[in-house]
Amino acid sequence: MFGALILFHAPATPSPLPTLILSLHLAFLTLYPILSIHVHSRIPLSLMSSPSFLASELEVVVAGVGVLVGLWASGAVGLLDWGRGWQGWPVPGVVGACVGLWGGSLVGVVGRGLQSGVEKRR
Repeated sequence: MFGALILFHAPATPSPLPTLILSLHLAFLTLYPILSIHVHSRIPLSLMSSPSFLASELEVVVAGVGVLVGLWASGAVGLLDWGRGWQGWPVPGVVGACVGLWGGSLVGVVGRGLQSGVEKRR
């Protein structure tokens, strides 16, 4: 995650600590739910191996995508340059990732509900 953030122009100098903290935050929000599902249910990590696995774990996958979309969208806040404290690196990225997690989770729950409703009608 740290290398990916640096490739997307995250500041690495003079102090890489905020970028490292953001990369750990992103890893926790995106990878921990997927790995916890793998550990607790003994399901292989190949997420698209069967349609039933994808249907049951759609929430986690969409939430992870939401984190990345929220982080990407939060880059616009840094461009405003109002000189506010909340615009300083990495605050917009952390907030954007958390909002993306919330939005992705909401989309995943609604999508799973719609998908289970379609399956019940069959």
